[in-house]
Amino acid sequence: MAALVQMACWFHGRLAVRAGGVRPLIPGLVPAHFRSFSLRRDPEEPEEMEENPFYSRYREKIQRARRAKPEESQTRAELRVEQKHESRVEQLGASQAEFVRKMEVGGGGGWRDGGRRMMTVGGGVEDGGEGVEEEGGGVEEGVEGVGGRRGEERLEELEVRLEDVRVEEMRIKEVRVEEVRVEEVRVEVVRVEVRVEEVRVEVELEKRDHLAASGRETGGFTKDKTLASILDLDLVQDKTGKEISELWMRFYSTKDTISAVISTETFGLMFSRAESCPRFLFPLPHAEGYEFFLGEWSGHQLHFTSLINAQVLGGRAPSQLVLYHFPELQERGVVLMTAERDPKAMTVHQAQCLANQVQLFYGSPRPETFRLVESFNHAPAGFQHMAVIEELEESGLGGGLGGRD
Repeated sequence: MAALVQMACWFHGRLAVRAGGVRPLIPGLVPAHFRSFSLRRDPEEPEEMEENPFYSRYREKIQRARRAKPEESQTRAELRVEQKHESRVEQLGASQAEFVRKMEVGGGGGWRDGGRRMMTVGGGVEDGGEGVEEEGGGVEEGVEGVGGRRGEERLEELEVRLEDVRVEEMRIKEVRVEEVRVEEVRVEVVRVEVRVEEVRVEVELEKRDHLAASGRETGGFTKDKTLASILDLDLVQDKTGKEISELWMRFYSTKDTISAVISTETFGLMFSRAESCPRFLFPLPHAEGYEFFLGEWSGHQLHFTSLINAQVLGGRAPSQLVLYHFPELQERGVVLMTAERDPKAMTVHQAQCLANQVQLFYGSPRPETFRLVESFNHAPAGFQHMAVIEELEESGLGGGLGGRD
């Protein structure tokens, strides 16, 4: 209530000062503990202001207010109020004597009239006394009501925004799940395409292997066998060495023969040694002991025949096992190997044992192992076949063949 009185006085160009510790008995009035002073220097009332017993006390505050906003000496609100009522608004609380006189004359009704005369530019305060409840409780409740409504509206707005965020979050999750599914499908398609290419290669390998088998006699071997006669190189043009190795080993895993993939470095070492030492004696374990096979390099092929055949037939001794090495893919880091064997002379496991010994004696990084090969080729008088057997047993490559024939 005090704020409304001070606001009304301010709109009328006056300053209302309240004494502390006393509350108004009647809302809408400027009681005795309120004092109002004009903020403008009215030439018609100089004596009234000076006669006011509180004027000298608040003179400096009134002068500071006048100097701070001299343009508000007569506000637009006062002009509109004066034009509407065509009368000058009475100054409230000019002095204690005047307040008492108004109370005696009006019988308490003056405060109602005064309350009705207080108006703002926008009509915010039309019926000052009627719109205010006892002890300012209505104002407080009104403020609380407005604040409560605003809080509820704000809460509803936040709930709507939160729901929108949740919906957007769910949409993003669905999009991400869909993207993951699309990526999984794409990976699966690529995998299937790769498998289709692998099957095409395997089919081509099968066809060529069938043609090669039908073109040679039983127990015979293919002459001048090349990788192109086995594999369509155009089909593996875009494949890596690892992919080609997997295709090669998978294809021959179902065949009644052996195969291998040798690194370029290992085969380079083996082939350089084979050029200087093209022959060697390889022991093959049997149940009753060892049978020796003579191995002899011819280009990238290594032919095996039993030592007995070599001693009896010499250069006419037939091959019983041939290892074919294909260096056409060395730039991809691999050398492919496969074999043909005489099934009457040896089993697949025995052929695999001889192939493993080739890498042991020709590809071993140990100089002592290859020194046996050098001794057989260049110092046969000092060659000891028992040293070869000991080297094989130490490597463990012949294990499990002792009971097989």
